[in-house]
Amino acid sequence: TPLGFAGFRGLSVVFNGAFIFSDVRFGDSSVEKDRPMQGQSPYIINTGLFYQSLSDKLSVTITYNRIGKRIVAVGQVFQNHNEDIPDIYEMPRDLLNLSVSARLTQQIEVSGYIKDILNEEARSQQFIEIVSEGVKIKKSQITKSYYSGRYIGLSVSLRF
Repeated sequence: TPLGFAGFRGLSVVFNGAFIFSDVRFGDSSVEKDRPMQGQSPYIINTGLFYQSLSDKLSVTITYNRIGKRIVAVGQVFQNHNEDIPDIYEMPRDLLNLSVSARLTQQIEVSGYIKDILNEEARSQQFIEIVSEGVKIKKSQITKSYYSGRYIGLSVSLRF
């Protein structure tokens, strides 16, 4: 096991992450504003902690994922920028999952999982910039908000 050298037999840790820089650029004659590419997160984090007993009777997995704020719907730009319809962003949230599997006998295995343990709010948001009497006013508004809920599963497998 990858962490066996440190005395953690059967334990592995995995991490990957990325910073992504994307731009959609428009010419100077365009009314469109430069923006990030739709659907592209500026960062992604994935990590996991995995345990497998030496007897292969128990395995436990914990994973964590997070993405950065990304455009889910491109807005509309007008000549009068106070009439613009801003881009809609999916806001970051933390996802934490757990799964456990235990082999009780040669024929019986019990497995369970909990997905989205934290059940954080999933939110889409617009960021508005209005110029009123020469003053820039920045506001934000939530366009969609919900909790997807936790998913819990349990199964028993029989081998004949």
